[in-house]
Amino acid sequence: MNARMWLGSVAVCLLTASAALAQYGPYYGAGTAPAWQGVMPTGYFEGNNGQALAPTPDQGTATTSLGPCPTGCLPTWQVWGEYLYLRPSDADVPWAVAINGAIQQGSVPIQVSRVANADIDFDSGFRFGVGRALDECASVGVSYTFFESHSNDSLATDDPYVLRSLVAHPGTLTAAADYLRGIASNDVDFQLIDADYRHVFRSNCYGSMNWLVGARYAQFEQDFNALFRNNGIETVLTESRFYGAGLRLGLEGERHSQKCGLLIYGRSTANFVAGDFRARYQQSQSYDVIEVDTRLRASRVVPILDLELGSGWVSQDGRCMFTVGYMVSAWFNVLDADTFIRGVQANDFSDLDDTVVFDGLVGRAEIRF
Repeated sequence: MNARMWLGSVAVCLLTASAALAQYGPYYGAGTAPAWQGVMPTGYFEGNNGQALAPTPDQGTATTSLGPCPTGCLPTWQVWGEYLYLRPSDADVPWAVAINGAIQQGSVPIQVSRVANADIDFDSGFRFGVGRALDECASVGVSYTFFESHSNDSLATDDPYVLRSLVAHPGTLTAAADYLRGIASNDVDFQLIDADYRHVFRSNCYGSMNWLVGARYAQFEQDFNALFRNNGIETVLTESRFYGAGLRLGLEGERHSQKCGLLIYGRSTANFVAGDFRARYQQSQSYDVIEVDTRLRASRVVPILDLELGSGWVSQDGRCMFTVGYMVSAWFNVLDADTFIRGVQANDFSDLDDTVVFDGLVGRAEIRF
């Protein structure tokens, strides 16, 4: 993806967030002022329709031109944990297909089976973090995210058909390089560390919107392995590693019901992570320990765009919150396993980039004290 395309995606991401309503921020539930503690500055409250809300015990009021909102001594710290149920997309590797080995017409073989594809389904991960209010409008926080996924695939055939490898180097293909059995595995993992500063720029008795700036450390790993059996064994190993750090910007907001603890939220962040990809391709056969062995190191910026929308419940005092949402995280300019294999097969290592997308459900529990 070129720079113009992903910069356009950044703009769409941030514009979507400005119209959305999101979660992390100094707002503590229905019936309380949208501040972590103390009284919000005059002018931050609006949309109260000029009606005074009856303060709860131990709460004061923050007077605005549109009417007072109840406030009080609210929690300073927040601790949260999240369960992630995500699926990596565009990280699959087509690795084999059965062909009619007895028919030799043209340079393209005749396929007689499904394409064996090491595709990954949904898998589990987690995220946890801690935050602290600095004043009525600002907070800082740090979080750690871990996701790990795995898939296995296999394919077999019988004479007169044979398996043709889709991941082997074309210079090694011979009659002896066709097999009857094959298995493959594909692993995609990532880890994130985020540190953020958040500030309320719009808030009322029903919700708030925040902007954030911060930093992100990102780690991406993919391991692909394929093994073919007949009279001999052939193996293909591909690894891709990325380690980098960079800046992040975002918009968040949430909207609460004044009659119950229900809420809706949304959040969007754009992350620009600079780092290095290290990729390796190795092919071996039982009669030749190392047939192909090549490595590539590439420095690049990986834009990561995150979008999350959902709903949840918050307790009346704002100290407990539970939410469920749908998350999409797009990693651009990635050197994944399939892309690197195609580069090795073509002996062309320019413009090797792809987009890997993680999407799925996010469940969150949060406590404030």
